[in-house]
Amino acid sequence: MIRWMVLCLGLTLSPLRAEVLPGADAPDLRQAVEAWRAGEEAVALPALALLAGQGNDAARLMLSQIDTGPAYGGAWLAAQDRAARIALMRQPGGISGQSWLDAAGGDLAATWRRLLSADAGPEVVLDFARMGEARAATFAARTLARRQTPGLGTALTAAPDLPAYLARFAGGTWRPEADDPGFLPLTATCTAICGAEAPACTSAMAEALRGDLHMAGPPVAALIPVQDWAQSPVGQAAALRLVALSGWRGEGPACLATALAPLR
Repeated sequence: MIRWMVLCLGLTLSPLRAEVLPGADAPDLRQAVEAWRAGEEAVALPALALLAGQGNDAARLMLSQIDTGPAYGGAWLAAQDRAARIALMRQPGGISGQSWLDAAGGDLAATWRRLLSADAGPEVVLDFARMGEARAATFAARTLARRQTPGLGTALTAAPDLPAYLARFAGGTWRPEADDPGFLPLTATCTAICGAEAPACTSAMAEALRGDLHMAGPPVAALIPVQDWAQSPVGQAAALRLVALSGWRGEGPACLATALAPLR
Protein backbone atom coordinates (compact mmCIF):
# COMPACT_ATOMS: atom_id res chain seq x y z
CA MET A 1 0.00 0.00 0.00
CA ILE A 2 2.92 2.34 0.79
CA ARG A 3 4.46 1.58 -2.60
CA TRP A 4 1.13 2.33 -4.35
CA MET A 5 0.99 5.73 -2.65
CA VAL A 6 4.55 6.58 -3.62
CA LEU A 7 3.93 5.72 -7.26
CA CYS A 8 0.84 7.95 -7.23
CA LEU A 9 3.07 10.82 -6.16
CA GLY A 10 5.06 10.51 -9.37
CA LEU A 11 8.17 8.87 -7.93
CA THR A 12 9.79 5.60 -8.88
CA LEU A 13 11.20 4.13 -5.70
CA SER A 14 12.18 0.85 -4.16
CA PRO A 15 9.97 -0.49 -1.35
CA LEU A 16 10.44 1.01 2.12
CA ARG A 17 13.74 -0.16 3.59
CA ALA A 18 14.04 -1.28 7.19
CA GLU A 19 16.52 1.48 8.05
CA VAL A 20 14.04 4.16 7.02
CA LEU A 21 11.86 3.45 10.07
CA PRO A 22 13.15 0.77 12.46
CA GLY A 23 10.53 -0.82 14.67
CA ALA A 24 7.66 -0.13 12.28
CA ASP A 25 6.75 -3.82 11.98
CA ALA A 26 6.68 -4.59 15.71
CA PRO A 27 3.23 -6.03 16.59
CA ASP A 28 2.82 -3.82 19.67
CA LEU A 29 3.70 -0.76 17.62
CA ARG A 30 1.18 -1.65 14.91
CA GLN A 31 -1.55 -2.17 17.54
CA ALA A 32 -0.81 1.20 19.13
CA VAL A 33 -0.86 2.98 15.78
CA GLU A 34 -4.14 1.35 14.80
CA ALA A 35 -5.68 2.34 18.12
CA TRP A 36 -4.59 5.94 17.59
CA ARG A 37 -5.90 5.92 14.03
CA ALA A 38 -9.26 4.79 15.40
CA GLY A 39 -9.32 7.75 17.79
CA GLU A 40 -8.50 5.74 20.92
CA GLU A 41 -5.96 8.20 22.33
CA ALA A 42 -6.28 6.95 25.91
CA VAL A 43 -5.11 3.51 24.76
CA ALA A 44 -2.72 4.46 21.99
CA LEU A 45 -0.64 7.27 23.44
CA PRO A 46 0.40 5.48 26.66
CA ALA A 47 1.26 2.42 24.55
CA LEU A 48 3.37 4.52 22.19
CA ALA A 49 5.05 6.19 25.17
CA LEU A 50 5.91 2.80 26.65
CA LEU A 51 7.35 1.59 23.36
CA ALA A 52 9.32 4.80 22.90
CA GLY A 53 10.84 4.36 26.35
CA GLN A 54 11.77 0.80 25.41
CA GLY A 55 13.67 2.03 22.35
CA ASN A 56 11.20 1.60 19.49
CA ASP A 57 12.27 4.16 16.90
CA ALA A 58 8.94 4.18 15.04
CA ALA A 59 7.08 5.00 18.28
CA ARG A 60 9.56 7.77 19.02
CA LEU A 61 9.09 9.34 15.60
CA MET A 62 5.30 8.97 15.76
CA LEU A 63 5.09 10.68 19.15
CA SER A 64 7.36 13.50 18.01
CA GLN A 65 5.09 14.24 15.07
CA ILE A 66 1.86 14.09 17.08
CA ASP A 67 3.47 16.31 19.71
CA THR A 68 4.50 19.04 17.25
CA GLY A 69 1.47 18.81 14.94
CA PRO A 70 -1.33 20.88 16.50
CA ALA A 71 -3.94 19.23 14.27
CA TYR A 72 -3.12 15.73 15.54
CA GLY A 73 -4.09 16.01 19.18
CA GLY A 74 -7.62 14.99 20.12
CA ALA A 75 -9.93 15.74 23.04
CA TRP A 76 -8.39 13.20 25.42
CA LEU A 77 -4.88 14.55 24.96
CA ALA A 78 -6.10 18.14 25.27
CA ALA A 79 -7.69 17.27 28.61
CA GLN A 80 -4.39 16.13 30.14
CA ASP A 81 -2.53 18.55 32.36
CA ARG A 82 0.90 19.81 31.36
CA ALA A 83 2.85 17.25 33.39
CA ALA A 84 0.83 14.32 32.05
CA ARG A 85 1.20 15.50 28.49
CA ILE A 86 4.96 15.89 28.82
CA ALA A 87 5.23 12.41 30.33
CA LEU A 88 3.19 10.94 27.48
CA MET A 89 4.67 12.75 24.53
CA ARG A 90 8.31 13.45 25.39
CA GLN A 91 11.39 11.80 26.77
CA PRO A 92 12.64 12.88 30.21
CA GLY A 93 15.00 15.82 30.40
CA GLY A 94 14.83 19.52 31.14
CA ILE A 95 11.79 21.45 32.32
CA SER A 96 9.50 20.42 29.47
CA GLY A 97 11.06 17.12 28.47
CA GLN A 98 12.81 16.56 25.15
CA SER A 99 11.38 15.54 21.81
CA TRP A 100 11.60 11.84 21.06
CA LEU A 101 12.85 12.89 17.63
CA ASP A 102 16.26 13.52 19.19
CA ALA A 103 16.54 9.84 20.11
CA ALA A 104 14.79 8.22 17.14
CA GLY A 105 16.87 6.14 14.75
CA GLY A 106 16.37 5.55 11.04
CA ASP A 107 16.62 7.60 7.87
CA LEU A 108 13.26 9.31 8.25
CA ALA A 109 13.98 10.63 11.74
CA ALA A 110 17.46 11.71 10.64
CA THR A 111 15.93 13.68 7.77
CA TRP A 112 13.59 15.49 10.17
CA ARG A 113 16.60 16.42 12.33
CA ARG A 114 18.40 17.74 9.24
CA LEU A 115 15.42 19.95 8.46
CA LEU A 116 15.54 21.44 11.95
CA SER A 117 19.18 22.46 11.56
CA ALA A 118 19.88 26.01 10.41
CA ASP A 119 21.93 24.87 7.40
CA ALA A 120 19.29 22.51 5.94
CA GLY A 121 19.23 22.57 2.14
CA PRO A 122 16.77 21.62 -0.62
CA GLU A 123 17.90 18.00 -0.57
CA VAL A 124 15.86 17.54 2.63
CA VAL A 125 12.66 18.23 0.67
CA LEU A 126 13.62 15.73 -2.00
CA ASP A 127 14.63 13.08 0.51
CA PHE A 128 11.22 13.26 2.20
CA ALA A 129 9.52 13.01 -1.19
CA ARG A 130 11.59 9.95 -2.15
CA MET A 131 10.52 8.27 1.08
CA GLY A 132 6.87 8.86 0.17
CA GLU A 133 6.38 11.35 3.03
CA ALA A 134 4.38 14.00 1.16
CA ARG A 135 3.35 15.94 4.26
CA ALA A 136 6.93 16.10 5.47
CA ALA A 137 8.15 17.17 2.02
CA THR A 138 5.54 19.93 1.84
CA PHE A 139 6.33 21.08 5.37
CA ALA A 140 10.04 21.09 4.57
CA ALA A 141 9.52 23.10 1.39
CA ARG A 142 7.39 25.61 3.29
CA THR A 143 10.02 25.87 6.02
CA LEU A 144 12.91 26.42 3.62
CA ALA A 145 10.89 28.94 1.62
CA ARG A 146 10.24 30.94 4.79
CA ARG A 147 13.95 30.83 5.57
CA GLN A 148 14.66 32.08 2.04
CA THR A 149 17.03 29.16 1.57
CA PRO A 150 19.35 29.89 -1.36
CA GLY A 151 18.86 27.68 -4.40
CA LEU A 152 15.60 26.09 -3.26
CA GLY A 153 13.71 26.72 -6.50
CA THR A 154 16.68 25.86 -8.70
CA ALA A 155 17.35 22.58 -6.91
CA LEU A 156 13.73 21.49 -7.08
CA THR A 157 13.43 22.47 -10.74
CA ALA A 158 16.49 20.39 -11.58
CA ALA A 159 15.30 17.34 -9.64
CA PRO A 160 14.22 14.43 -11.86
CA ASP A 161 10.63 13.27 -11.34
CA LEU A 162 9.74 16.16 -9.05
CA PRO A 163 6.29 15.40 -7.57
CA ALA A 164 3.63 17.77 -8.88
CA TYR A 165 2.68 18.91 -5.38
CA LEU A 166 6.14 20.50 -4.99
CA ALA A 167 6.03 22.38 -8.29
CA ARG A 168 5.07 25.73 -6.82
CA PHE A 169 8.12 25.71 -4.58
CA ALA A 170 10.21 25.34 -7.72
CA GLY A 171 8.81 28.62 -9.03
CA GLY A 172 6.15 26.98 -11.16
CA THR A 173 2.41 26.77 -10.82
CA TRP A 174 0.24 23.87 -9.80
CA ARG A 175 -3.49 23.47 -9.87
CA PRO A 176 -4.56 20.50 -7.77
CA GLU A 177 -5.75 17.59 -9.88
CA ALA A 178 -8.74 15.59 -8.72
CA ASP A 179 -6.76 12.35 -8.59
CA ASP A 180 -4.00 13.74 -6.35
CA PRO A 181 -3.72 11.54 -3.23
CA GLY A 182 -3.59 14.72 -1.17
CA PHE A 183 -7.33 15.11 -1.76
CA LEU A 184 -8.16 11.83 -0.01
CA PRO A 185 -8.38 13.16 3.57
CA LEU A 186 -10.39 16.18 2.45
CA THR A 187 -12.77 14.16 0.29
CA ALA A 188 -13.36 11.54 2.98
CA THR A 189 -13.93 14.21 5.62
CA CYS A 190 -16.39 16.11 3.46
CA THR A 191 -18.25 12.95 2.49
CA ALA A 192 -18.69 12.19 6.18
CA ILE A 193 -19.94 15.65 7.19
CA CYS A 194 -21.60 17.01 4.06
CA GLY A 195 -23.02 14.14 2.01
CA ALA A 196 -24.20 15.51 -1.34
CA GLU A 197 -22.36 18.79 -0.73
CA ALA A 198 -19.03 17.02 -0.40
CA PRO A 199 -17.51 18.46 -3.64
CA ALA A 200 -18.11 22.05 -2.51
CA CYS A 201 -16.76 21.20 0.94
CA THR A 202 -13.63 19.60 -0.54
CA SER A 203 -12.97 22.64 -2.72
CA ALA A 204 -13.35 24.95 0.27
CA MET A 205 -10.96 22.88 2.41
CA ALA A 206 -8.40 22.83 -0.40
CA GLU A 207 -8.67 26.61 -0.65
CA ALA A 208 -8.11 26.92 3.09
CA LEU A 209 -4.90 24.90 2.82
CA ARG A 210 -3.74 27.19 -0.01
CA GLY A 211 -3.15 24.27 -2.32
CA ASP A 212 -0.87 22.38 0.07
CA LEU A 213 -3.25 19.44 0.28
CA HIS A 214 -0.63 17.10 1.66
CA MET A 215 -0.42 19.02 4.92
CA ALA A 216 -3.65 17.19 5.81
CA GLY A 217 -1.86 13.85 5.52
CA PRO A 218 -0.76 11.42 8.25
CA PRO A 219 2.05 12.29 10.66
CA VAL A 220 4.14 9.37 9.36
CA ALA A 221 2.99 7.92 6.03
CA ALA A 222 5.28 4.92 6.48
CA LEU A 223 3.07 3.92 9.42
CA ILE A 224 -0.33 5.10 8.17
CA PRO A 225 -0.74 5.23 4.37
CA VAL A 226 -2.81 8.18 3.22
CA GLN A 227 -5.68 5.96 2.02
CA ASP A 228 -6.10 4.47 5.50
CA TRP A 229 -5.60 7.83 7.17
CA ALA A 230 -8.33 9.44 5.06
CA GLN A 231 -10.91 6.90 6.25
CA SER A 232 -9.98 7.12 9.92
CA PRO A 233 -11.74 9.19 12.61
CA VAL A 234 -8.47 10.82 13.66
CA GLY A 235 -7.53 11.66 10.07
CA GLN A 236 -10.85 13.38 9.40
CA ALA A 237 -10.76 15.24 12.71
CA ALA A 238 -7.20 16.38 11.96
CA ALA A 239 -8.23 17.69 8.54
CA LEU A 240 -10.94 19.83 10.12
CA ARG A 241 -8.60 21.10 12.84
CA LEU A 242 -6.02 22.02 10.21
CA VAL A 243 -8.56 24.11 8.33
CA ALA A 244 -9.69 25.77 11.56
CA LEU A 245 -6.09 26.56 12.50
CA SER A 246 -5.45 28.08 9.07
CA GLY A 247 -7.70 31.01 9.95
CA TRP A 248 -9.60 30.56 6.70
CA ARG A 249 -12.80 32.59 6.48
CA GLY A 250 -13.77 31.88 2.89
CA GLU A 251 -17.05 30.68 1.49
CA GLY A 252 -18.10 27.07 1.96
CA PRO A 253 -21.20 24.97 2.51
CA ALA A 254 -23.07 25.29 5.79
CA CYS A 255 -22.16 21.71 6.76
CA LEU A 256 -18.45 22.62 6.75
CA ALA A 257 -19.07 25.78 8.77
CA THR A 258 -21.00 23.74 11.32
CA ALA A 259 -18.18 21.21 11.64
CA LEU A 260 -15.56 23.96 12.03
CA ALA A 261 -17.47 26.10 14.52
CA PRO A 262 -16.49 24.14 17.70
CA LEU A 263 -12.83 24.17 16.63
CA ARG A 264 -12.49 27.95 16.34
